[in-house]
Amino acid sequence: MLIFSLLLVFTACKKDNAAPEKVYNLYRIKTFDYKSEDGNEDLKVDFTYDNNQLSKVNIAIFYNGEWLPAVQYFLTYEGSKAILLREVFDSKKWHIQSKSEYRMNGERVTEESFFIFWEGRYYKEWMWKYKYNGEQLVAWESFEKIDENAAFVVDARGEFIYEEGNLVAYNAYEKINEDTWKHIAKEEIIHAGDQITNRLVWALDEMEILVRYINCKYFYINDDIVRSDYHIWNNTKSDWESQPAMIKDFEYDSAGFLSYETNGFESSSYTYEEGHGNAKIFLYYPEDLVFNEPTFKDSDVEIEKLHTPYYERFITRLNNQY
Repeated sequence: MLIFSLLLVFTACKKDNAAPEKVYNLYRIKTFDYKSEDGNEDLKVDFTYDNNQLSKVNIAIFYNGEWLPAVQYFLTYEGSKAILLREVFDSKKWHIQSKSEYRMNGERVTEESFFIFWEGRYYKEWMWKYKYNGEQLVAWESFEKIDENAAFVVDARGEFIYEEGNLVAYNAYEKINEDTWKHIAKEEIIHAGDQITNRLVWALDEMEILVRYINCKYFYINDDIVRSDYHIWNNTKSDWESQPAMIKDFEYDSAGFLSYETNGFESSSYTYEEGHGNAKIFLYYPEDLVFNEPTFKDSDVEIEKLHTPYYERFITRLNNQY
């Protein structure tokens, strides 16, 4: 299974007529509110920490005019291992649905395994492994089981290419058979200095050929992205076509943290508290942590910003529940 979700907003000390100075390890995400287009699937998310580590996440959903418990996560830690337990609320009680087990190197995930809970026991569904060069993620591999009794085998992989410390390209491949890999996606990342200005995405068309697909343009004030503007390739016109519904605008609080984002239909707002945090480890996949769009402040590990809005992963999980 491939994940193409298409983090870090830093503490800042403001200077006159200058970009904010980045300061780490001061604040972490406390609450997150998501407002849907029709107002009937709004979310409220609360984060709880223990000894500067995320220990619980509560998610409530606004449905049919009232707030209802929806999902809760519990996290435990054992040395370099972390376990995330997911429960969903149904028929007036909580039910275990799944868990993820993480192997860590500091605050970097080196391996994640996902388990479904069914009839009193856990079944391992998939596994991912990650390779780093220093702080930079350079490759991932995903694994699947052919059948219940088989060992896990590699079914896909991705690679990230850097030049002078900047990410410049990404490639993803799917394993067809023992000797054949299919190139299924690629990206070219364009920079002006250290800032990403464009992400050009190629994807497979109906003929299974890699073709131009998306051009995402970024607009900045100082070092902060204030707008992302997506264009889709129009093959008939041989030109990029703007997608107004995909434009996203970002706002920041007085400390320089992301406080609000919207695409004109949905919106997200964030609040923070003092203390070290590690929420991003469990709410994003490492392969999503190498691109450059704003997300909430979290942790002191300087990984580049994620480009997927924070609420989208929660919504995906919630939709899987119903």
